[in-house]
Amino acid sequence: MLRRRGGGGDLPTFTSNQTSLPDGSGKSIKMEAPIVKAVRTASVFTKWTYGWLFISSLFMWGGWTWIRRKSASIIVDCK
Repeated sequence: MLRRRGGGGDLPTFTSNQTSLPDGSGKSIKMEAPIVKAVRTASVFTKWTYGWLFISSLFMWGGWTWIRRKSASIIVDCK
């Protein structure tokens, strides 16, 4: 089949005398989601604003759900 020319096709690994070089396994790659990076770099004012927006939306949704379930009803009275 297909063979590589030359040697040294393996990934580098740690040895006892080389502890500062990366091993090439991908463990040293640190990736985070864009939303996490945006929150991490945002100012305190922006973080509090988004928190307040989220909590306000949650309370509005909860209030609307509570009104629909507890207060809205149809009573049919056939006499």
